[in-house]
Amino acid sequence: MADAPAAGQHPVEHFSPTSGYWLGWAGIVGFGVLAAVSLAGSRSLPAVATAAGFAWAALLMWIGLVRPRVLARADHLLLRNEFRDTVVPWHLIDGIVVRTTLRVHVDDKVVHGAAVSRSMRSMRSGGQSQPRTGGLLTFGAERMVADMVPDAPPQQLPQIAADYPGYVETRLRELASERAEASESLPAVTTRWALLETVVFALASMVVVGLVVAAF
Repeated sequence: MADAPAAGQHPVEHFSPTSGYWLGWAGIVGFGVLAAVSLAGSRSLPAVATAAGFAWAALLMWIGLVRPRVLARADHLLLRNEFRDTVVPWHLIDGIVVRTTLRVHVDDKVVHGAAVSRSMRSMRSGGQSQPRTGGLLTFGAERMVADMVPDAPPQQLPQIAADYPGYVETRLRELASERAEASESLPAVTTRWALLETVVFALASMVVVGLVVAAF
């Protein structure tokens, strides 16, 4: 999956979320259907306000559960969270560990990524996910990992499927070591607002509040 070093803005590798990604899409679809049903039944102001509330909830699901992502780029690690994105140059990384969030240690700071996490049950068992048993379940988990990690040798798929957060942790440590020199032009960790998502969410919230106050 490696790109040329010049492609600093394109992912070298991407890591699929472990925390609620598909739940987020299910919520988006569900709230979208509810919004459509509300408008189909009536075009009154209360119905429009209700539909707007469902649409706002779908937007919240996208921002909170679908948007977060971990992207390894040529000269930095990008942690894309709900409303803010953090760029961490590879050479500044002192340690990486996955707990309830992906934790990247830089000097005395800890930068968090919400997309990859371990369950409390996994942490109680020493950081190892419990492998699923049964042919179809095991096959399905391995196929999902094959999509997440297309370069992984087939014989490694069961191991990665059993502890995907552990794989992410190990792979990011390897990339931090391999790409340290490529990131030396970046002097510090930077965090920026996700401007589009923030503005859209703020506007949508104001519209929904206005409609609810007017309708009820």
